[in-house]
Amino acid sequence: MRKISELNMDEFRNLLGFGHASLQQHVAQVNAQNVFPVPDGDTGTNMEMSYASGMRAVLKNDVQTLPELAKAFAEGLLMGARGNSGVILSQLCRGFQKGIGTSAVLTPTLFAQSLEAGVAIAYRAVSKPVEGTILTVAREAAAAASLAAHESNDFCGVMEAVVTAAKETLSRTPELLPVLRQAGVVDSGGQGFVFLCEGFLRYVKGLAEAGGGVPPALLDGMYESLQTTDSKLATVAIAADSRHEFGEFGYCTEVLVRVAGSADAVARKFRDKFSKYGDSLVVVAADTIVRVHVHTLHPGKVLEDALTAGSLLQVKVDNMTEQHRELVSDDERNSKNKSDAPAAEKGAPQSLRSQAVAVISAASGAGFEEVFTSLGVAVVRGIQAGNPSTEEWLEAVAAAGAENCILLPNNKNVWMAAEQVPSLVKSQRVVVIPTLTPLHGIEAAVAYLPEQSLEANVERMTAAVEAIVVGQVAMAVKDTVYQDKPVRAGEYLGLLNDELQVVGSTREEALMEVARWIYRDKAELMTIFCGESVSRDEQIGLQKLVEERFPLSCEVKEGGQPVFDYLIVVE
Repeated sequence: MRKISELNMDEFRNLLGFGHASLQQHVAQVNAQNVFPVPDGDTGTNMEMSYASGMRAVLKNDVQTLPELAKAFAEGLLMGARGNSGVILSQLCRGFQKGIGTSAVLTPTLFAQSLEAGVAIAYRAVSKPVEGTILTVAREAAAAASLAAHESNDFCGVMEAVVTAAKETLSRTPELLPVLRQAGVVDSGGQGFVFLCEGFLRYVKGLAEAGGGVPPALLDGMYESLQTTDSKLATVAIAADSRHEFGEFGYCTEVLVRVAGSADAVARKFRDKFSKYGDSLVVVAADTIVRVHVHTLHPGKVLEDALTAGSLLQVKVDNMTEQHRELVSDDERNSKNKSDAPAAEKGAPQSLRSQAVAVISAASGAGFEEVFTSLGVAVVRGIQAGNPSTEEWLEAVAAAGAENCILLPNNKNVWMAAEQVPSLVKSQRVVVIPTLTPLHGIEAAVAYLPEQSLEANVERMTAAVEAIVVGQVAMAVKDTVYQDKPVRAGEYLGLLNDELQVVGSTREEALMEVARWIYRDKAELMTIFCGESVSRDEQIGLQKLVEERFPLSCEVKEGGQPVFDYLIVVE
């Protein structure tokens, strides 16, 4: 077995690939370590999808050096980051990339230094770092790497030390975090990190044993799925009354450019030039990437000018004139049924998307998408419903065509991905309101007043979110202890704003207990949004059941959400 004292660009790419393969093989095992016994934003899935985005970026870009490869990987991972674990992983890799700097090769010492840099950035990215998580596991692994690299200039020894330290620290996470000890699991993000490191170790051992290169058979097919599968761009649904209102519709033109120089300088140039070509112009810059969105009659000019600044990574041109004709035809067919409507109703709903402000929401389930759209809110749909990546949020912000954007994540697992957006968008102001559920998001959207300033609306919407209590019912998929209550697979959890109140043998039992907790004197209406697994007959029965038990009216709506059987609110 030969000594591995450095990795070149190709070897580092394969190292990353082996880490990805290891994580892919153990996604289910990582998911099983989740404390919450409901499959809501699973850690393993989020980490794998985030990491895969980084690998796709490496394969798409014509990288020629190790720093270029590390930069592409870190940038792609950040853009594709999903869930808290995916965002933290992206910060670890961003720091690692900065640690590599301009080095042409990766040595064990540089690997250790870069891992420590990644840990430092990841800790800074979390507002309140918690020990007993992936942060702790990565920190101890980095410390072990530093010590091992000081003693030996051999990647095999360093990776052995990294894996050993990561595993030992992972086993101690329940001692550091009581919620893990109570649930009888280790930290899921830390577990995912261990599997990545085991993949790295497997690669360097194979490299050493092969005497100069990993056998091609080990690499066959590793990148095939990444090369043939790409993330779908986020689709943004905008309320009908927020269409282009100018006489000439033209083309909705979007282009993503990788520039050679300063992205900020190019963005300023684009804003000045493209403002003459059309309207609804949005130009955002992030590192060496500039994204342009503009409504224009001359898309060719936009693309030609963009090409002078760098290479075009993505191009999208939609004919809005044709789209408008189709929409008008639909409206004309429907207008006969609405001609007698009161004047106040004809203008409804008021769109929350204007030239000044856009409200953008994550949503899963056709029912919730319809509610948000009816309120004039843009809905971001990613490749994983209700769990947009950072890139998908950025796409939604660019497509919204507004100076200011308010984001509603509607799930605590989506908060961190959304919170990356303000720092990545240079030409717009973006504010994230930490909504916990779609019902919190609806409450925020209803509180929005278009005549008020962004600051006033953020204050109003935040206050509205903090004022309501939302009930949730979902089925547990494993035996555990959650928030001091024993739970068995197949039982139903009843929660209020994510705090467990009751465990029921049926979802109706859990629902009625949650309704009892959430009911208050003088309440007039209880609204229940049913998930995709609730039949129409069950929905009808629920209304009768609630109204017999409580002195209020009950509305049962079809939310279509995939995880929670019921979401409940009273007013």
